[in-house]
Amino acid sequence: MRNRHQVKVTREIPFEDDVRLISFPWDIFMLNDWAIREDFNILTRKRKSQAIPKSCVAIGKDIFIEKGAKLQHCTLNASMGPIYIGRDAEVMEGSQIRGPFAMGEKACVKMGAKIYGATTVGPYSIVAGEVKNSVLFGYSNKAHDGYLGDSVIGEWCNMGAGTTNSNLKNNAGTVRIWTVKGERDAGLKMRCADGRLLTYCHQYIHQYGNGYWRKLSCGGIRPYTKVHS
Repeated sequence: MRNRHQVKVTREIPFEDDVRLISFPWDIFMLNDWAIREDFNILTRKRKSQAIPKSCVAIGKDIFIEKGAKLQHCTLNASMGPIYIGRDAEVMEGSQIRGPFAMGEKACVKMGAKIYGATTVGPYSIVAGEVKNSVLFGYSNKAHDGYLGDSVIGEWCNMGAGTTNSNLKNNAGTVRIWTVKGERDAGLKMRCADGRLLTYCHQYIHQYGNGYWRKLSCGGIRPYTKVHS
């Protein structure tokens, strides 16, 4: 019996464009700029956006707001990339968003947030503070002040008030990542997290030896330490 998640291939379809692969977690945010632009074109083709509220400042034309979304006194700057606001999502007053940016259904950007592209906020997730070039999957919260940059946050994660990550090593070198096949040089400065990450209030996540952590709860991340689940 065929699994319902399996795809049945009935015929070949020639494809001549570049193939983009996600082989490691950090590929997610490295390809996010491209992915947001591609998805924006697909999701908005031949569709009409809801009107941008008069209290909001809109820069650029590639802004699409789904039905039920609520926006008040925010700035949407699509001059560097498109902005997509999902159904029943909310962008609170004072928020400043630069594209490329996408937020899913019933996601929330809290008051005074500063969001730089390319950033994706998954469905039912909450963001606040400063966020740059990051992907938050669904049902995760970065609901307070603090910085999150060049990161991937899995589902059901919660970052306590004031949590800040460093996306630059103190020696300006590249990050080495723990994998099942041993340590690997990622060739970039980044940070990733698996599902159900929990951090204390005012926790600082260092950028030292390894740049991948998962399922951390109730404690700081020490330099050169591999965090086990």
